[in-house]
Amino acid sequence: MIMADVHSTRTELEKASTEHFKVYNRAPAEPSHQLLLFYAVECGLKARYLARESLLSTSDFTSKLPGKKYGHGHKIMDWIAELSIPASALSQFAVDAAEPILQLHEKLRYGVTLSPHCIQQVAYLYSIAEFMKSNP
Repeated sequence: MIMADVHSTRTELEKASTEHFKVYNRAPAEPSHQLLLFYAVECGLKARYLARESLLSTSDFTSKLPGKKYGHGHKIMDWIAELSIPASALSQFAVDAAEPILQLHEKLRYGVTLSPHCIQQVAYLYSIAEFMKSNP
């Protein structure tokens, strides 16, 4: 089965980010809500990138990020670097190569019990969402 390419506009991404963040805040300890936090951050970062580059849609990623059909996908740390979001604006977070934040997405999606490091990653995602909310 071939997956269809789904593209989003900046406005759609901004709305998705806001709505996912609202739902997360209703029950922040729930894994399903934490997964929505991950998506809120991902959508917000992608919307911010589109705005910075004056792009209309995620379909434009290939013109700015050669070889990256969907930008950086779920790679939150790559988006943070791409957008040069200052570490001082985010919660303290120790990057663990053995347990990258990308795996948090999978763990939340599949209901895997989160390690203390993953709980720290959720707090980090929250700080990213708060930063974006406070710095549009």
